[in-house]
Amino acid sequence: MDKIKQLFAKLGENKKLMWIIIAAIAVVVVAAVVLAIVFSGNSSDSDKSELLKDCTVEVKSEGGLALKGIGVYIYTDSSKEELVSYNKTDKNGVASVEIDVPKDSIIILDGVPAGYITDEAYTITEKETVIKLSAKLLEEMSDIEKGGIMFDFTVTDPEGEEYTLSEILKEKKAVVLNLWYTGCQPCKAEFPYLQSAYEEYSDKIEVLAINPESVDDDAAVAAFKADNGITFPMAKCSEEWKNIIDNIAYPTTIVIDRYYSVALIHTGSIDNSKTFKDTFDFFCSDDYKQTIVESISDLKTDSEEDRDGSLELPYEVADVTEFEASIEPGKTVYYEVYGVAGKVFSCENSSIKVLYDESTFVADDKGLITFFINEEDAETSSVIGFTNESEEKIDCKIIFEDAKGTADSPLAINLGDTIVNLIAGNKNGLNYTYTSAVNGVYNVVAKKDAEKADFDITLVNVTKDVTKKLETDGVIDANAGTAKLSIDVSAGDELKIVVSAKADEFGIYPATSLVLTIEAVEKTETQPPVSTVTPDNPSGSGNGGSTGGNTGSTTGGNPEGDSGANNGGGSTNVTPPSTEDKLVNPDSPIDVATEIDKPMSFDAAVAPGTRVLYHLYKFGGTILTVSDPDVYVVYKGTKYTPQNGSIHIPVDSEGPTVPIEIEIGNSGSMNKTFRVSFYHPAGSYMNPLGLSIGSFEAKIEQGNEQGVYYKYTATGDGILTLDLISATNNANITLYNLVSYEQVTIGEGENSVSIEFYAGDEIQIIISTIPDEDFNYPATTVQVNASISWF
Repeated sequence: MDKIKQLFAKLGENKKLMWIIIAAIAVVVVAAVVLAIVFSGNSSDSDKSELLKDCTVEVKSEGGLALKGIGVYIYTDSSKEELVSYNKTDKNGVASVEIDVPKDSIIILDGVPAGYITDEAYTITEKETVIKLSAKLLEEMSDIEKGGIMFDFTVTDPEGEEYTLSEILKEKKAVVLNLWYTGCQPCKAEFPYLQSAYEEYSDKIEVLAINPESVDDDAAVAAFKADNGITFPMAKCSEEWKNIIDNIAYPTTIVIDRYYSVALIHTGSIDNSKTFKDTFDFFCSDDYKQTIVESISDLKTDSEEDRDGSLELPYEVADVTEFEASIEPGKTVYYEVYGVAGKVFSCENSSIKVLYDESTFVADDKGLITFFINEEDAETSSVIGFTNESEEKIDCKIIFEDAKGTADSPLAINLGDTIVNLIAGNKNGLNYTYTSAVNGVYNVVAKKDAEKADFDITLVNVTKDVTKKLETDGVIDANAGTAKLSIDVSAGDELKIVVSAKADEFGIYPATSLVLTIEAVEKTETQPPVSTVTPDNPSGSGNGGSTGGNTGSTTGGNPEGDSGANNGGGSTNVTPPSTEDKLVNPDSPIDVATEIDKPMSFDAAVAPGTRVLYHLYKFGGTILTVSDPDVYVVYKGTKYTPQNGSIHIPVDSEGPTVPIEIEIGNSGSMNKTFRVSFYHPAGSYMNPLGLSIGSFEAKIEQGNEQGVYYKYTATGDGILTLDLISATNNANITLYNLVSYEQVTIGEGENSVSIEFYAGDEIQIIISTIPDEDFNYPATTVQVNASISWF
């Protein structure tokens, strides 16, 4: 210190030296400050956050389910003042960040489904940031949607035991909810299969059968459970359940997995235990990953790799009504088939033998192998072997169909050699049509097992508008279990046969086997002679009908009259009115009017030995038809009696205001009501379109006096062609594919039109008349030929 004092004292004596030293010190200080600033700046750069390029944020559940549609916001810090990126997660749960972002940026999630637990913020620490969200059951009841988190609930069974979802999931790996009610037959049908699967998996999975219907109470639920041998819990729940499931139907199966997610919703009955077992196995697996199952069929197990087609390890086939068996030459291959109990096996191949139930089946003379699968229930599999006795590999199609007369198809119909067209029907009833080829009587004899279910039969002569029903007209032999119905027919008459099984008091169709014997018996009675005689001229000259060939030998009202000439005879017997039958109302005729858009028929009530006069309005140009052996008609002084059970008379057009006089007579001994019907002949003014499409199998879908729609459902791939043969007036001919929307029309000067189709396509054949300049539809008869060329 003394030396420093001495130094400053000398500097004070030498001022020049002092200023030099001061200047040097200042330079050193400035340099130090500059260096400090420089080094300070370099240190800041080294601490600055690193920028991440092409980074992603993945959001998924704790169970590994990708959560899509989640909003991902990225901010520079937790203040959330500077937003640098935003995107939504895709179907894989990944949101891409389009720009470079600083490391340690803040992630905020938005739009996370209810039930998932989220943090306030997450941090980006690397290029691929994964966020896993756990879940908890919702506290409030909400809509049940596939993929959503389930709400917690408690139900109480009839014995008072409570079942709470959250408590069950602490012990079990999944909970299966089955929505049902006691009157639901499909529910009842699937419970045995659900029970069978539950017995095998009850240590890992719980089944809760819950009933939201007010029609059932606890007593009904308890009785149902006891009667059906069910061991899983069954309980009532609030009717609100019906409002929280979209399009609820019974039964509905819902699976809640171990992650509280609604993983599966299946509507409809399940008809085998294997489907339930496959479902339980999937959700109980130790390596289960949270999954939204779109269809319960996706859970079918496939263990083909463990099988070799031998008797010990047959190939497995489940939940199908047909499959293809592949057999090498000289080999035998076995298949284990599930869910075909009670069905009929069929295979069309004469080069194989089929082994089943210790029996061998070979093809009949038509190359068809068929037999009944006699397992007790659909949950029991059937092992079927196929032996190829040829020298080439065979791929044969195997089909299983419901056996007729079983619960799945109650009505078995055997029509023998009768050619009919099945036009509508289901497992409970069938509707046939038949065109009579003879004049006579159409007989149907039905035979069934008298101890089994009842049935109804209705016969309708569509042409004559006559209906016969089993319950009113059938002669039933209770001991033989037979019933017979008969109806009069003429050649060309269209008949309809409706056969239906009858449900029991519970709405169930018991199995019944019904055999129909159908025959058309032609009448060979001798046609009486015909002639026309006017009352003022008793000596008739014997003019017969317009067609036929009967000798007019009948004389008129005068026994001395001349014999009639051989001048023909019609399909309806024609004779002069009898003076023995009394016309009861000549001064007070009964008026009958019609409109063209209403049924043209009326009932004539006639006492025996009398005839009644009717005045008909707006029936001109039609064909009168009436069917009864005791009926006769007097029209324009001519008496018409039945030929082959029916009368057909062309009625002249007298104009809409001029009455047509028709007398309806009863030659029988009892009071009778005759149904008198009228129709417009094809090619007439009121029915312009007379149509023939050859032997092509299409059915009339709809039609009127101006046009007809036919519909054809394609059974394969090909081309439909219509060739115009003839048309008495102009007509439109159009083909329309209802699936591809393609439409083609025969153009002017053309006589053919074609359209492509594929299997399952529905084709409309539209043929219509063309009105003239006054918008009248001229009478038109069209003939086309329909043909198909297959691809």
